[in-house]
Amino acid sequence: MYVLNHRSFFDVVLTYPRVPRPTSYVAKKELSKYLTFTWWMMLLHCELLDRSDLRKGMQSMNHCAELIKKGISIAIFPEGTRNKGEEPLLEFHKGSFKIAEKSNCKIIPVVLNNTSAIFENHLPMVRKQHVIIEYLPPIDVAAMDREARKGLPELVRSQMATVYEKNKELI
Repeated sequence: MYVLNHRSFFDVVLTYPRVPRPTSYVAKKELSKYLTFTWWMMLLHCELLDRSDLRKGMQSMNHCAELIKKGISIAIFPEGTRNKGEEPLLEFHKGSFKIAEKSNCKIIPVVLNNTSAIFENHLPMVRKQHVIIEYLPPIDVAAMDREARKGLPELVRSQMATVYEKNKELI
């Protein structure tokens, strides 16, 4: 399971070609109103998450865990929305990590720097930019005890924030 920070519409476009195996992204259900984007998400087997309904959200997490067991990786943005502020990362939604707990998969944190400079920083223009994508060492959820799993969101967030700040200086 890939856990990524989220700053740009281009985060999926930049990361999808770099994953070595079939990967599904978790996206908010509201994106389904954009027909072209919906068609592309269906081709990628994206899971559309209904954030307004806790029960449907848990069904989505269970479906993602089943996909992982079938050999399809999952990529998720645990911040839940694009970070438009100055802070390195928004708070992580703990439910995002239920997928890894249910499937006992490894978590690979992925830190993206400067992706908002492609589009969001100067709408509506798309500009060529230097972007850094760094993959952190995998975290073996299956090897963690129950107490360690409770701290998983903050552990991953802390590691990612440190790398984000380090890489920010390279841009």
